Amino acid sequence: MREPFLDAERLLKGPWQAFERDVARLLVCNGFEDVRLVAGSGDHGADVLGVKNGELWVIQCKFTTGGYPSASAVNEVGEAARFYKADRIYVASSRRAGPATHDAIKRWKALGIEIGVLEPAMLLELARKSPEYSVHRR
Repeated sequence: MREPFLDAERLLKGPWQAFERDVARLLVCNGFEDVRLVAGSGDHGADVLGVKNGELWVIQCKFTTGGYPSASAVNEVGEAARFYKADRIYVASSRRAGPATHDAIKRWKALGIEIGVLEPAMLLELARKSPEYSVHRR
């Protein structure tokens, strides 16, 4: 059986650029269309965009080598969702989300905006189940 392209060592050591690319690759390999890595200046708080079943997903990626990822990621992706008019909103993190992140998610939920967290265990399981190549590959 092949080893998945995303593993615990990659989550532990990064670098952050690889983490963003790996999240984008997870979308590509799982049938998302129009996947874009938009991280950087002018990204409006998004790192990865993708479309699945006509819904736009916006993902903010947070890589950290220790401790909880910054809760600011929740506000960043919330603002990105407004800018891009997203249907699904997520923070992907290389470490488990901490209490501050979950509190920020609750504040957005009180405003009627659902933000999910793609934590390491979820990302690793998705990578393990993902095909090596996109289902759209010719």
